[in-house]
Amino acid sequence: MGGLVGEPDCRGPGRGPGGDQPAHLRRGVGGYRSAEELDDLLPASDYEREPLPFRAGFAAGKAYLRYRQSGGGKRSPMPDFYIGAHAALAGYQLLTRDASRYRTYFPKLELIVPGA
Repeated sequence: MGGLVGEPDCRGPGRGPGGDQPAHLRRGVGGYRSAEELDDLLPASDYEREPLPFRAGFAAGKAYLRYRQSGGGKRSPMPDFYIGAHAALAGYQLLTRDASRYRTYFPKLELIVPGA
């Protein structure tokens, strides 16, 4: 089993460092003035940083296309599909509150759902 992709303060015990992707960090940068300030909060020693693999981009595009063809609106941003595809291809667990969507488009992805 791989690492954990999700919120920095919600790593499971014994699961090792959390992971962050550029697409995932987009949600947390609004309150910071610089990349260095965010880097101090999320040090590389605590969070493995990975680029988005090409294959995850392809899988994300396919999942997003299925989503749109099934009537999904534009409210669900493409980066969320990148996050799911990357986690699924890498064998990571994904911390999410939107389990339904990830189970629909990435059925083999292991999810951690708070309160479930």
